[in-house]
Amino acid sequence: MLQHGRTNTQRRGATAIVMVVLMLLVAMIVIGSAVSGARDQDLTVRRVETVQSIYAAEAGMNMAIREIINNADEDGDGAIGSISDDGNDANNPVFGNAAVLVTTQASGDDTILVSLGSRGTATRRIEATLTGNSSNSPGLSAKYYIAGGSLSQLSDVNWAAAPDATETVTQLNFPSTNGVWWAGGPTNYFGARTPEKITVAAAGTWTFYTNSDDGSNLSINGTQVVDNDGLHGMTERSGTILLAAGTHDFVVQLFENGGGVGLIASWQGPGGSPAKEIIPSSAFTH
Repeated sequence: MLQHGRTNTQRRGATAIVMVVLMLLVAMIVIGSAVSGARDQDLTVRRVETVQSIYAAEAGMNMAIREIINNADEDGDGAIGSISDDGNDANNPVFGNAAVLVTTQASGDDTILVSLGSRGTATRRIEATLTGNSSNSPGLSAKYYIAGGSLSQLSDVNWAAAPDATETVTQLNFPSTNGVWWAGGPTNYFGARTPEKITVAAAGTWTFYTNSDDGSNLSINGTQVVDNDGLHGMTERSGTILLAAGTHDFVVQLFENGGGVGLIASWQGPGGSPAKEIIPSSAFTH
């Protein structure tokens, strides 16, 4: 009888062990299914984010090309061809829940566009080269306006009139002189204007200078940066502007009343790089 009792106990113990094993197996199956489901969900999210980033990169590239074709700054970042390249990621436009940033780079006569779409951990980079996109040439096209009478400020020049002469210059680096400003032009009572393009290599705050006799000003993208107006000898004044990397509208105006006339335009990059220097001819296109 004692031996039979031990047998029943052993049987009950074995049954309990089997039940525990079965419960563990069921738990493992449930946990495995949950992990598998989480992995599937994560893969699904990643696929969606990837598609969204691809869409954003393509949409940004299309917008940048449209800016170049229409010569219009659609996104308001201060440059043609780039999208939200102002150094502030919070301004990046969103397409299909993904942000996009498009940068431009000049390479000879070509324009290189790089569009980066990003959503979560997914990114998509698209690069396009617009071969021969730029029909511009280095330097500036200077336009001259004969006033025929005394001038005291820039607004005295009729800038809306057809220019009396036009020539190409490489830089705005003209120390004061009492001679003629252009071949066949007068020595006094005229205005000069250079409505062209300037390219900056880095985004950030740029400082611009004009040193002129008489008055001058300097504007970028329609915003006056340097106000050096009025009657005076060679006088330098400066101003700053936040720019995205790329090409911008650039205008310098000068008026000459009497005596000497001169104009020197310089710049200094963000953080002092490049250091203050006369704006090189390679920065200009017309």
